[in-house]
Amino acid sequence: MEQTIRRSEKFPDLIIIERPTFNDQRGFFREFYRHNELEELIGRKVNFVQTNHSHSVHGVLRGIHVSSYDKLLYLANGRAMSVMVDLRPDSPTFKQHEVFHLSADIKICLFAPPGFGNSFYVGGEVADYIYLVGDYYNPTNDTAIRWNDPELNLPWPNEQPIMSEQDAQAISLEEYLNK
Repeated sequence: MEQTIRRSEKFPDLIIIERPTFNDQRGFFREFYRHNELEELIGRKVNFVQTNHSHSVHGVLRGIHVSSYDKLLYLANGRAMSVMVDLRPDSPTFKQHEVFHLSADIKICLFAPPGFGNSFYVGGEVADYIYLVGDYYNPTNDTAIRWNDPELNLPWPNEQPIMSEQDAQAISLEEYLNK
């Protein structure tokens, strides 16, 4: 497989990174991103300061989290449906979304700039989601938008997913815009 780094057709600021996998009898090796390539593509400096690992079981939906910093997302294990939503009010693609089906066979890394909401649903037995972020976790810098907000009309495969209390009590898009 050739390396590809491209912009989403729907969202020019959303970067999709697909790097080669080298398999042998031991398993595999893959780089999921290179800092210099990402900065060159987006035309600015990126500073990831924290790496997070989310392990989730089948049926879990991690809500639509929108932050004021860059994120680099990678599914290390399992199968999940990742949904990226443009929540930047001044953007021409405001409220639009794009779905990515991630698995062992579809190993892509997603770069989301500030103002994008990201969420995922675990369709496999488990999912290990690794993400690098451009700021240290602070609950005041992270907002959860209601997963089933009718204004967003997202195509979730389960109407009763397992989720955290924070995600279950998330605010509507309208409340987010009026903050």
